[in-house]
Formats: sequence, C-alpha cells, structure tokens
Amino acid sequence: MNEEILLQNIILHENAYFFIKENSQYLTKRLIKTTFEEASQDKQGRFLLNIHKKPYVINEREIYYSIAIFKYIKKPSFIEESIVGWEETKLAYICLIDFENHIVIAKRNISKINDFLSLFEPLDYDVMTSIFSNENTSFEKLSMDNMNISDKAIRQKSLESNNLKDNVSTFGLQGYILNNVRVNNDDSKIALSLNASRINQLGPKNNFEGFLKWSDKVVESIKDCTLKISFLSSFATSVDYTKYKDV
Repeated sequence: MNEEILLQNIILHENAYFFIKENSQYLTKRLIKTTFEEASQDKQGRFLLNIHKKPYVINEREIYYSIAIFKYIKKPSFIEESIVGWEETKLAYICLIDFENHIVIAKRNISKINDFLSLFEPLDYDVMTSIFSNENTSFEKLSMDNMNISDKAIRQKSLESNNLKDNVSTFGLQGYILNNVRVNNDDSKIALSLNASRINQLGPKNNFEGFLKWSDKVVESIKDCTLKISFLSSFATSVDYTKYKDV
C-alpha cells in the first residue's frame, strides 16, 4: 500500500496534546526525524509508516503533519522473566500537526520525547477551562489534588454527577488543584487533562483527515479564546516555579 492508502485506513480518537510554540516557525524536518528516532528506539524492523512535514490545506491555510507508526516487542505483564516466544508484538504511533503558533501531538505507546516536549509551552489553565465552558455547560466529573499535605488529609478526590455545579459548594475548593474535568456541552462530551495540556473529544473515532480538521477547529478555539469566570475558577491553580523563583 502507498502512503495515501495507509493514511485513509487510519482512524483516531479526537484526543491530543495541545502546546504553544515559542515562535511561528514551522518544525524542521531534521527535528521531526530526530524526534521520531528517539520515540522509536525499541522498534522492531522498519517503520510501517514514516511521513515528515507533509502540507495540508484547511480553509486556505497551510499546516503540516508528520506521522510515524512502528512495531515493538514487549514482555507480557503476567510473566516475571522474559521467555523466548512469549513476547507481545505491539504497535505505536506518534503524529505531529504543526500550526503556525501551535503544535498538536497525538500518540500511543510513546514515552521518550520529553526533550521534544520541553520546546513548547502547555496551554494555560484559564484557557483550557474557558474554551469549553459556557452558561449551559454541565460539569460531570472532576478529579483534584489536595494542597493540604497533612498526613490526615484526603490527598486526592474525585467527584461525579450529572452537573456538579448544581450540588457542589464552591466553599473550600480553593484548597484543591484541579487535574481532570469532563464537561458536557449539548451532549458533546470533552475530557480535559489540565496538567497535561490534553483535550479528548469523547465519541467515535475519526479518519485521519477528520482528525486534522478537528485539531484545526480546537486550535482556532484556543486562538479566539476569551477568558471566562466559571465554576472551575473556584479551584486553585498550579504555577511553574521556575517562572517565579527569582521574583
């Protein structure tokens, strides 16, 4: 199969990490190639698919996508020591969608790209909690960490309801840092991982072209975001210590 047919056969959840680039320069092919090589150190054989910086036009705007898919061998979790012939063959993928000022990353079974991720800034907490919040938003699930470090304090808490805004008092929420939230906007459910800059549109998988268009739609929402005061504004927010240590 050629690249075009392989791409047409790929279906992905609308689930990705969104970051801000330090400048409006597109990623170089060298950086993409290096990142893919680092991500695939354990691969077996050749890449099944390896595309670097392919242009794609959405609404008369050009973006670039890169994707790598490969096999790797892993010891099953139910055995203690490796046994010849008892290995699992798995697939991994990493997809980079390069916008002018943003980068979108979708991945599975990928862990060795920390140096690459350090080049970008995660989305601001207030932006992530604003782009999917309006007057009709239902907050269905929250998970949070307690700022109280006492041995007797509840360290983590998870709440779930049809709409937590209606039955959870905002009193005391300032002592918790929100990590994950699931919201419902007119039966469109979105899960947000605030500490990982990840947005997950819950629902069926989409083809690769549909995934590109969804990513573009979210990036446009980020660019046009107007910060809002909402139920989520009651929580404490984490800060990057390195930005304030010398102040």
